[in-house]
Amino acid sequence: MNRSKCYGLCFFLLLAKTVVPGPLSAEDQLRARFLAEGPKGWKVLKSNVRELQGKWIGRYKLGVHPLIIEEATFKVNGGFLVYEERRREEKGQVDRVVAFGANSKYRFALQQPRPSSSWTLVNVGSAADPHRIDHPYSRASGVGFLRFLHTPFTVNSMPIPVMITEAGFKLEKVGELTRDGRKLAKIEFTYTPPKINVEVVNGRPVRRDMHMTKMRGGWMVLDPERNWSLQESSLDLVGGEKNTCIVEYAKSDSGVFLPSRVFEKDNAVSVWEVTFSDLTIRDIPEKEFTLTAYGLPEPMGVVWPSPTRWYLWITLAAVGAVVLGFVLRKLQRRYQTPKAVEPAKQ
Repeated sequence: MNRSKCYGLCFFLLLAKTVVPGPLSAEDQLRARFLAEGPKGWKVLKSNVRELQGKWIGRYKLGVHPLIIEEATFKVNGGFLVYEERRREEKGQVDRVVAFGANSKYRFALQQPRPSSSWTLVNVGSAADPHRIDHPYSRASGVGFLRFLHTPFTVNSMPIPVMITEAGFKLEKVGELTRDGRKLAKIEFTYTPPKINVEVVNGRPVRRDMHMTKMRGGWMVLDPERNWSLQESSLDLVGGEKNTCIVEYAKSDSGVFLPSRVFEKDNAVSVWEVTFSDLTIRDIPEKEFTLTAYGLPEPMGVVWPSPTRWYLWITLAAVGAVVLGFVLRKLQRRYQTPKAVEPAKQ
């Protein structure tokens, strides 16, 4: 083969390699799965905790301060929620008993002056703007049960499906690891949240925003076979600090995996250990998110529509039809034309 033909063959092979890409590497395949399957899985995980009731116990310790234990029951149905919290110190003495709720018409806060005493209304207001700091939904998302129920699809209270679509997110590396026979994905990333205008009153923000996070990157371990749910994360925070989180799961009566234990350590000084129990997925009616459910009167001007008892209407319609048929039958007999009587034969 002469030199010109050799050059021509080499050029053809190089061109073919450029035009027809080779098979994707294992990392590229996993990266493609993460970007394509992840959002669908996180949507399922979010729907699993949209209609839910249960209990949780949170053990919280901040630096050298005494351990605080919170025991709570909760119900949530989309934007409606209600939860009762009993907080006690490490020695077991009950510090306070409070309840918060929100429905489509109003939000409220209750307290018990003494354990097992009657509920007293502390505050009632508009249910609009659930991201206000004083709204029960915002409170539950920041320091309450929602924050930990949402850990399967969030990191540092930041929804993963939102974060990966933003310009400040950069996917650095995707790798595979095996734990307890399950193949998991380790995602390394950097993140710069967009700048937001924070409304401040008396030096404190009025609303909670997901982009107020101090997270700037790190890594997270996800389970591709369980809707890409978060298993563990280690995050880099502003100022060189760290946030670590471990999530454990248990199968519910409905057959889906829900968080059973969450361990989170933030800023090397605050530690949360949360356990969930009696988690039940059900469509909870709005009447269970009202003051009436606590034996208290509704706020002035709030009127709930009476439920339509369709079975009563059907019964009344059936009875009416029978009565009408009976009346028509009687009238028909009364006004029926008598037959002509033939004259007798001589």
